[in-house]
Parts: sequence; C-alpha cells; structure tokens
Amino acid sequence: MTSTSTSTDGPFYKINPSHHFYSLVSCLSHLEKTTHNIKAKLKPDQLALFRKTKFGHFLDLNIVFNGPLIHYLLLREVEDEGKDSISFLLGGVVCTFGRREFNIVTGLWGPKEDYIQLGGNSRLLEKFFKDKDCVYVSDLEDIFLEYEGDDDDIVKLALVYFIEISLLGKDRRTKVDIGFLKIADDWNSFNNYDWGRIVFVRTLSALKRALDKQYAKGKKKSTQTKKYTINGFPHALQRILVSKWPLYKECIKENRPFDWDEEYRLVDYVVGSKVDFQDPWASVDYVYSPFNVHGNHWVLLCLDLVSCQVKVWDSLPSLTTAEEMTNILLPIRQLVPKLLDSTGFFDRRGRSSTYKEPWPVVIVDPIPLQRNNCDCGVFAIKYFEYIAAGVGLDTLCQENMSYFRKQLAFQVWTNQHSYVLKY
Repeated sequence: MTSTSTSTDGPFYKINPSHHFYSLVSCLSHLEKTTHNIKAKLKPDQLALFRKTKFGHFLDLNIVFNGPLIHYLLLREVEDEGKDSISFLLGGVVCTFGRREFNIVTGLWGPKEDYIQLGGNSRLLEKFFKDKDCVYVSDLEDIFLEYEGDDDDIVKLALVYFIEISLLGKDRRTKVDIGFLKIADDWNSFNNYDWGRIVFVRTLSALKRALDKQYAKGKKKSTQTKKYTINGFPHALQRILVSKWPLYKECIKENRPFDWDEEYRLVDYVVGSKVDFQDPWASVDYVYSPFNVHGNHWVLLCLDLVSCQVKVWDSLPSLTTAEEMTNILLPIRQLVPKLLDSTGFFDRRGRSSTYKEPWPVVIVDPIPLQRNNCDCGVFAIKYFEYIAAGVGLDTLCQENMSYFRKQLAFQVWTNQHSYVLKY
C-alpha cells in the first residue's frame, strides 16, 4: 500500500473509532475449493495448459480468507476522494490500496492491448449450455465437475469457473458473464484481456460498500452490523497486510510511522513506472547494475532475462571464489525471479515454473582484469559502457585506467556522458 504521513485531527475516519464494533465477515471467493477442484479434475497435460495461462500461479497460492483482519482494516477506512482506491489510517499513516498494489499481489498486470473484439456466438456456450436460457454460476460448476471430455475445452471451462468463483467471488445463484466464455475460447484473446481490471473494480467496490449501511445510519450502536459478506478478491488486500504485519506492530509499539510503500519500490523498476526508468523488464533482455562485494570491491551484475541467470563481470576474481559469489548473491537470485513472477513476466514470455527458482550464477570469463587493488569501480563502469556501445574489449585494460578516470571526472563535472569510445 502506498502511504502518506498525516495528523489524526478532524473527522478523518468514515466510522468514528468510538463506534467500532465486532462483526463476522465472510467471503464469496472460494479460492481453496476451486483450486482443489481444478487440480482434481484436470489431467496432467490439461493442468499444465492451465498453468501456462495468466491464472496458473493461483493454483499454488496458499491463503485463507481472514475476516477479522479485513474487518480491522475497514473500520479504519478514511475519507478518500480517489475513485480507484481505498485508504486506511494505520499507525498515523494513510495507506492506500489501488490497482498498482493489487497488481503487485495478484500478478494480474494489464496487457498491451486495451480492447478485444467480441463478435459472434460463443462456441463454448453452445457446447455446454445450449439448452439453457440463462447460465448461473451453479450451472457452470456442475458442468465443469461432470464433464468427461478429453479435450482442451475442459481447461477453458476451468478458467471461466475460476474467474467467476475465485476471483470475482460470485454467489452460485448469480448469472455467469457469457462474454467470458467467448474470451476463454481463444488463447490469445484470453491472455491479452485485462482480467486484473475486472477483478480489481469488483473487489474495490465490495470493500468500499462493505460498511456503507453502518456509515449511512450514523453513530447509533443499535445499527451496528453483526455480519456481512464481501465478494471480489479481498485476499489481495489481506496478503499485503499479513506480509507487513510484524514490522507494522513494531512501529505501533514504538509509536513511529511505518513506510508501507518501501517493499514495492523495486517493482516500479520492473514494470517501468519510475520516472527515470520507464522501460518495463518484459521489453528487454538484460538488466545491468553495479554491485558491491565485501564492502570494498565493485563488480558488474547482469540479470540475463533470456537464460534466467545472474552473470558477474569481476575484474578481480581472485578476491572472491565462484562459490562465495553464489552465496553472496543468494538474496538477488531469489528476489529477482519473485519480482518477475509477481509482475507476470514469466507468463508473458511463456516460461515454465523452473525459471522462478533461484537463478544460477555465471562468472563471465575471459574478460580484462585489473592489476592493482583500486580500479574495480572504473572497470565495472567501463564493462557496461563497452557492452552498451557494442564494441570489443581490446582497449579496456589497466594501461588506460588513468585516462578513464579523467574521462569519468569530466563527465561527472559537466553532467555529460558518451558511450561512443574512440582511441
């Protein structure tokens, strides 16, 4: 959640803290049940096909709806003029949950295409529900569980079943969106559809309306709601708070604000939403960054998004063995795949789940090496400049370090840079 420090003076809360109340909260999103049914129903090859879709990673999501936690948050909702977000006052900090935060948790980032043409009749509708005037969620579930066909249509039916019950959290007595059957019948249309927008809008609406009756009736305790139900996918909001809860409690105990946004700053770089970094990683093959080892040595890291490896350009390899470097880079090897997975990178590139494991380390060799103990930083910078310029490494040598240092000093002083290297 994004956060903003604020004062608690004035009518901030939608419901006055003195009128908070206990309530039983339930959720119509039966995630555990539907994923269990899908795993039990689909054959191995069909299950593998489901996993390749935008919803594949949900099959391994282990989260149980926590009603008391959601109620705790909703009681602390504050007035928010934003139509596309909901805000809470937690520990003196206004925390906002919007589409960006929802995407981070669910991985349902919007596609490049904004519009999909839905024309003609639905083949899946004709095949499975041709005798029905209206298709209800209960009909969809029954057909999915009873169908004995050995084709890909059962996978497409499973996708609609998962959307309706798990992500949209619909009651079994409500109608199925027939348009979903049309979209699911074409793999390209399905993967290019902005499912995140539909699920987020429904979830946000449910969260904002959850306590509307209590808010509208005023402050009388006799009007307090004893139980209510939320549709959509509130698990996304719950998961953010659960992941940060231990640190949040420490901040409350120590009476200091907590930066809810800190954990997600890296995601901004991955999806290209930073002002100084607007190319999403899904559109590039390599990401380079300097990295400090032992507190006194610089190397160049290359995140190879094609082979899913962490490559190291080290000008002084005698300082760190390959095994030591692998251990030092373990946090990065674990973090990068998770960041990519959470932003839908692997789904867009059609990679298997094995690429989500800790990436291996490759020490790039042979490369020009330093012959002293003080030029590692210059070598790390020049490795990247030579790579970016697409030129050979013949002139990247110890003898030219003095010139390179003067060149870097000039570039820093004049705020100019050049990757065209001429000697």
